[in-house]
Amino acid sequence: MTGADFHGAYNIVPHVREVADLVVTGTSWTKSEQIKDCDVPVFYNPDPSEHPSLDSVITHKANIINKAKLTLFYESQSEQASTLSILCPNCKVVKV
Repeated sequence: MTGADFHGAYNIVPHVREVADLVVTGTSWTKSEQIKDCDVPVFYNPDPSEHPSLDSVITHKANIINKAKLTLFYESQSEQASTLSILCPNCKVVKV
């Protein structure tokens, strides 16, 4: 299965939108109105903070990537992509 971050990957890169089976976003569920025009399941960050910390975002994404057994994940943020590559050894993380 293939996943993608929403902002900067799924919402911008046409190829990512075509292949993604799901979206894992660092956006809190309290700001779900920010995610529009998404045709696949979205896994929101459970952290209700207005601006979740980088650790919160990465931990959330890594948990979902590993639990969903994703084999490919598209990420737009360099720091997140490199950290997710370490935390998710069974998934190829691609920086877009």
